[in-house]
Amino acid sequence: MKNKKLRVGILMGGRSGESQISLGSGKNVLANIDLRRFDIVPIFQKKTGELFRFKDFENLCEERIYWENIKSLVDVVFIALHGQYAEDGTIQGLLEMLDIPYLGSKVLSSSVCINKSFQKNFLKLHGIDVPDGFELNCDLIKNVECINLKDFFNNSKINFPCIVKPSCEGSSLGISIANSFKELIPALKKASFDCAEKNQNVLIEEKIIGSEFTCSAIENYDGGKWKFLPVTEVAKINSDLLGYDQKYMPGGYEKITPAILSDSDSNLIKEVIIKSVDILKIESFFRIDGILTEDKKFVILDVNTIPGMGALSFFPHQIEKAGIDLSECISYLIDLELEKYKSRYEKDFNKKTESLNSLNL
Repeated sequence: MKNKKLRVGILMGGRSGESQISLGSGKNVLANIDLRRFDIVPIFQKKTGELFRFKDFENLCEERIYWENIKSLVDVVFIALHGQYAEDGTIQGLLEMLDIPYLGSKVLSSSVCINKSFQKNFLKLHGIDVPDGFELNCDLIKNVECINLKDFFNNSKINFPCIVKPSCEGSSLGISIANSFKELIPALKKASFDCAEKNQNVLIEEKIIGSEFTCSAIENYDGGKWKFLPVTEVAKINSDLLGYDQKYMPGGYEKITPAILSDSDSNLIKEVIIKSVDILKIESFFRIDGILTEDKKFVILDVNTIPGMGALSFFPHQIEKAGIDLSECISYLIDLELEKYKSRYEKDFNKKTESLNSLNL
C-alpha cells in the first residue's frame, strides 16, 4: 500500500506591502519542494484578505476557500507571507487556533520582531548594540509641518544624516536617508503613508557607519543548536542605502558570499546573533541584518523571522553557497516543525492528564 503524502499548504500573497515579494517566495518554494514526499496546496491571500486555493497555479485556476476549510486541506503550512499580518503573529495565532502546524517562529517572537522600535528596545535592554533613535506617532506625522522636529532631535542622541523607516514593514519598504529637516518631512510621510493599508509610526535612527552583513541560520541542522549559513556582505552600488528599489532591481547591490571576515570578526557576529536569537525566542530559521563598525561592534539593524525565499533572496543564495540543496532544506524545515508540534502536543496532553489526576477524577 502506498504511503500517504504529507499535504503542505504554501501560503503566499497577503495583505501587506510585500505581497509581490511573497509571491516570489511562494513560487520558489513550490519549484523546489520534494514532490515525491509532499502534496502541495498553493494558497493565495488577496490584499483584501480573501483566500484562494490554486488548482492550477500556472493558469491561475482558483477556488475560493475559508480559514475554517484549511485544516481539512493541509497537514502543515509553509508561511511564505511577509510583513504586516504575516510576520507579526497574526497568521501564527490564527493557525494555532485552528490547530495547524506551521513553520517558523511563534506568536510572541513574531509580534516582537515585526515592530522595529519594540525589537530594538528589547535587544538594547539585554545589552545588544542597536542604532540610537526615536519613534514618531503617525498622528503627529499627519501634521508634521506644525510640530517642532528639532525638539525631538535635541532630546535624542542622533544627528543628520539619519535613517527614516516604517516601524512595522520589511523588504526596505518606505526607507529613506534624510540629510536635513527639509528632507526629513517627505521621508516621514513616505514611511508612514506610502506602503501600508493604514498609516503607521515611523522610526528615525542614527546612520551607522561600517560594513553591512546579513546572516542566516537553520535550527538543529547537523546536530548543533544553529547551523549558520555563509555570511553575506552587502556591497551597495551607487547608494548609501539598500532601499526597496536597490534590493529588488538589478545592479542595486552585490552579494559577497562568503564574506571576507577575520575569525575574530566572524565569531563576534555569530556571538551577537546567537544572543539576539535567544532573547527573541526565534525558531526554525531566520535572517538578521547588521553592521560591523570600525571599533568592532556588530550593530543589529533588523531581524527577519520569515526570510525571503525568492530566487534572488539572501536565504536561498546562502543555502546554495553552503552546498545544501534547497529542496532538502525545505524538507528538513517541514520535518523539524512536525517534530516540534508533536512534542508540544505530548507536553500539553501530559499536563492536562496530570491536572485531571490531581483532581482525583
